[in-house]
Amino acid sequence: MSRPTLVALAIVVDGDRCLVQSRRSADCLNGLWEFPGGKVRAGEAPSVAAVRECAEETGVAVEPVAALACQSATYPNGDVEIHPIVCRLRGCGPSGGVWVGLDELARLPMPAVNAAIIASLRDHLQT
Repeated sequence: MSRPTLVALAIVVDGDRCLVQSRRSADCLNGLWEFPGGKVRAGEAPSVAAVRECAEETGVAVEPVAALACQSATYPNGDVEIHPIVCRLRGCGPSGGVWVGLDELARLPMPAVNAAIIASLRDHLQT
């Protein structure tokens, strides 16, 4: 059995808004909304990967604040272990994403695993 692919997500929070983007890919998640993120490189910490991926995908510079609970998902191309990292803005810059309110997150068409991530984010922000 192969190891799951490690993925880091940048959960960028600015006040009561989060940064999301529409996925454009040739896989089963095409067209869904997602948090910026991608594969963790060998030897790279998930928090570092989240910052790097956010900059690459959206042009937004962020810094990690907290790690949320890891989530697992299975897709046709394999299993993934998702590391959601709450981040804050380190300045402003071009955004390849869309800012949405926390309440709107639950209404966006997103991968199913994001429901647990959003619930964990809400718990984190209330503490």
